Amino acid sequence: MTLPPLDSSEAHAYVMRLALGHVASRTVYALAQFRIIDHLAAGLRTPAELAHVTHTHEASLLRLLRAASALRLVSEDENLGFALTPFGEALRSDAPRHAAFAALALGGPSMWAAFGDLTRSVESGEPVLSRAGGARPFSDPTPASAERTAKTQMAFYGDEPETIAGAYDFSAVRILADIGGSSGNLITTLLARNAAMRGILFDLPVVADAAKAMLERRGLADRCEVISGSFFKSVPSGADLYLLSHVLHDWPEEQCDTILRNVRRAIPAGGRLLVIEPLLTSGSDSDAAKFLDVIALAITGGRHRTLEEHRQLLGRNGFRLTRSIDTAAAVSIIESEPA
Repeated sequence: MTLPPLDSSEAHAYVMRLALGHVASRTVYALAQFRIIDHLAAGLRTPAELAHVTHTHEASLLRLLRAASALRLVSEDENLGFALTPFGEALRSDAPRHAAFAALALGGPSMWAAFGDLTRSVESGEPVLSRAGGARPFSDPTPASAERTAKTQMAFYGDEPETIAGAYDFSAVRILADIGGSSGNLITTLLARNAAMRGILFDLPVVADAAKAMLERRGLADRCEVISGSFFKSVPSGADLYLLSHVLHDWPEEQCDTILRNVRRAIPAGGRLLVIEPLLTSGSDSDAAKFLDVIALAITGGRHRTLEEHRQLLGRNGFRLTRSIDTAAAVSIIESEPA
């Protein structure tokens, strides 16, 4: 989320727009929850037609649709006919980047309740999701919740694998281990770009089962071993390059220490670790990471970090940060080696 340039004469209107942000988020959530966008995919529909198929109140649905038109997700004609805009197309449940799943996660009841208590997190430094009645993310996934998480991650990070593959030289890597590899979107992209490389994908059992399906679909199952387990207990040995992509920001400091120490025990002399995360900076180029950092504060107890904070985290767990590579996506590749 990059904020537009403003001059001081717009200050009041700008602040008022920010204060209304929760209305936009909840409107998008309702559109996804009732699958209104999917029903518009076939063409122009009236509020009466949409209310019938979504089992909603017609007059109230009209008001929601008008709010959606203000958000440029739908358009309205002079006869109360509504149609999708190109922006609305991205919210279809079958859209390749799965924005609808992110909307459902970000605007859903647990997140909504947690952010209603955000001030308590600021006061205490503790996440408030559990107090709001939500289960801790990644704690005990079912096949359904693992699929939702993978699609939500695709919405946030789905454009990254090709960028990462082009920004870092993987050509000399023999075996790459993706720790917490989720659906396998990243490791399959890297394997496809580097024919001599083999892979290990490591994640919880339910998640690992889903990753096997992606490897099969992409014709890479024979080049990637899928191992299930918890990175809080151990990680597989045998790789010369380890990946932690969007893992560390999800966990409190003590658990990050445990993850990194387990990787340190597994990594060979001469091996490398790549941490892939957005970096916080003092400028406006890390706006998205700053918003995600507040989500971590309220939901997981984790955090996003500056490069120096990554250096400190890696250093106290047996790694020496060697370089950081910016990418065209909103992430950096933070390379380290055993100290």
